Amino acid sequence: LLGFSRHQLDAVCQQAGVGWETDPSNHDRRFERVRVRAALASLTGMDDQLRRLAAAASYIDDHLMVAVAASQHAVKLASDGSAMLDRSVLDLPQGVFRRVLSRVTQIVGGNPHPPTHVALDRLWTRLQAGSASTLGACRFRPMAGQGWQIIAEVGRNPPSVSVKAGETILFAGRWLVTSQIDGMVRPCCVLSGQGDAGWRGLSSWKGLSAAVRAPLPVVESLDGTPVYPHLTKTPVRPDTGLVAQAVFLPFAEGAATRGLAGSKSSCAVPEAGVTRNQGAGPDINPAHNT
Repeated sequence: LLGFSRHQLDAVCQQAGVGWETDPSNHDRRFERVRVRAALASLTGMDDQLRRLAAAASYIDDHLMVAVAASQHAVKLASDGSAMLDRSVLDLPQGVFRRVLSRVTQIVGGNPHPPTHVALDRLWTRLQAGSASTLGACRFRPMAGQGWQIIAEVGRNPPSVSVKAGETILFAGRWLVTSQIDGMVRPCCVLSGQGDAGWRGLSSWKGLSAAVRAPLPVVESLDGTPVYPHLTKTPVRPDTGLVAQAVFLPFAEGAATRGLAGSKSSCAVPEAGVTRNQGAGPDINPAHNT
């Protein structure tokens, strides 16, 4: 939209019958952006120069997105909510590395806000040294000869969401959890010690490390019994006998999602029957992921 003037955008909204909000801070000269805009507006011919700059920025961004899309092979998502990051990501140009890792941390960590360039550059330095690191509610664990495993961190204030029997809720911005019982959905680490062996009977949980299990959603029944959901890439019909199931958001069928580069895909979060308790999760194209 940088190539359009305010008057053009107003006209489009009026023609389409769409309302809009005006941010009062846009006229508050205490903010640097307001002072810069006023200074630019006073310069002769600046409008045309800014439009050319916007067009150039858009052209560069288009090519950057293509490069990011071509780099998706370096990231493999898993149905347990983790991701594997190949060492080849360190060979990517700085701008591509930033974009890829920004999206990955949002996806795995469930954080709607991307990390800063400074934080991403610090991450690159630590990964280059082969070190473990943290960023955007994610832990980067070195895996011998493989790269890094990226795991979500629960944090100091673990999420907790109520769920009713037959309901599907969005948990921690990352999981679609369906339960056939009333209860509370909490991270596994919060319920440790309460029938902790219950996950051992589920094939989708076998082989998962304690670090990977820690942020996984668990349904706590009204009597305090933990119910470990079946982790799946494809939602299972409720008549199959499963008490609870959880789908990592990137794999959710029909989700209105975007790829790492921002291109739309055919997967979307089903609107019907979904309670968005934790806000919208990050977008991703799950193609080529395992």
